[in-house]
Amino acid sequence: MKKILLFSLMAAMAVSADAQIVSSNTSMTKTTVVSEPRAGWSAFNLEYIPFKFSGDDTKTWSGFGFSGTNATSITNSVPLFFEYGFGMMYVFGSEKDGGFKTSVSLMSFKVPLNLAYDFQIPNTKVHIDPFVGLNVRLNLLGEIKYEYGSDEYKIDMFKKDEGDGSRFNFGWHIGAKVRLDKFMIGAQYGTDFSEILKECKARETVLSLGFCF
Repeated sequence: MKKILLFSLMAAMAVSADAQIVSSNTSMTKTTVVSEPRAGWSAFNLEYIPFKFSGDDTKTWSGFGFSGTNATSITNSVPLFFEYGFGMMYVFGSEKDGGFKTSVSLMSFKVPLNLAYDFQIPNTKVHIDPFVGLNVRLNLLGEIKYEYGSDEYKIDMFKKDEGDGSRFNFGWHIGAKVRLDKFMIGAQYGTDFSEILKECKARETVLSLGFCF
């Protein structure tokens, strides 16, 4: 009889202990590890822009500009970034052919929209960011001036019945940037889908030097 009572007591204690373990396990909160968003970057850039009016007679003019850009991570699993910003560009130049002189000036507002992939060289602060994107350009001012001796004739590129140019252009570009801590250098090449002047499209190369923050 004593053995039966002792066995019953031990069984009751085992069941109670097991119930406490189950209760403890079910009350535990599962912790889900969430990966941190990939760090993006912002930059201010100074640009040198060899600019071409490409048509029957292709000409290349000097251009300078500046831009501000911001890159935001698209996904945490892949170092893919959406880069956007704004910029200003001024193109100018002149050429002589005998006694005939042609001068060009163009001022534009630009909005770049890029998809960039970030490669970081292991154990360094060097990042290589190839990108491809679209470029929206609003041409604010544009003038072509012809001079021969004391005679002078000016054409407004975007005035109807003069230059008949397009104030709004949409194009594409491809390039790469190299970031080293706070500094960045880049190069890109692109063309317009539409004509900036009659039978003439714009092609531009952009060489940039930037400061990241």
